[in-house]
Amino acid sequence: MVGDGREDPDDRSTRVRRGGAWGYDRDDARVAYRGSYRPYDYLSYLGLRLVAVSRPPSLLDH
Repeated sequence: MVGDGREDPDDRSTRVRRGGAWGYDRDDARVAYRGSYRPYDYLSYLGLRLVAVSRPPSLLDH
């Protein structure tokens, strides 16, 4: 961390990882999961997941 509270990008210590990922076991895939990672690691199973809920056309008209 730098003096103003922001993370220093040159600091190679671990960071907090919040939320699970599709590559985890069921118990660790939940939103409340907390873990750690190094910022220079490449983890293909972490990232943003978008979800869309489909509605029948009759509900979209209202």
